[in-house]
Amino acid sequence: MPSIISQIEFHEERLEHCEHRLDDIRVTLRKKDILDADRSHLFLERDQLTLAISNHKITLKSLRHENRRSMMVSVAVVTIIALVYLFAIS
Repeated sequence: MPSIISQIEFHEERLEHCEHRLDDIRVTLRKKDILDADRSHLFLERDQLTLAISNHKITLKSLRHENRRSMMVSVAVVTIIALVYLFAIS
């Protein structure tokens, strides 16, 4: 199972790719000399990319929350171990 960090990196890369492609589509749609069929295909791709971007952002938010929670649990465990050690040696 991939780590949370690798999943976050994957989704960030996909998000960046989708946003870059969406910018390219917006520039292409501003051109007046493209065929109607190409224009409708670009609108469809734009809508799909917008949905993909939204999904990646939702997934990233969830993964970051899970990562924060895991970090807090790790800090708590280390703190408890340190306290037990300090009381054990005193």
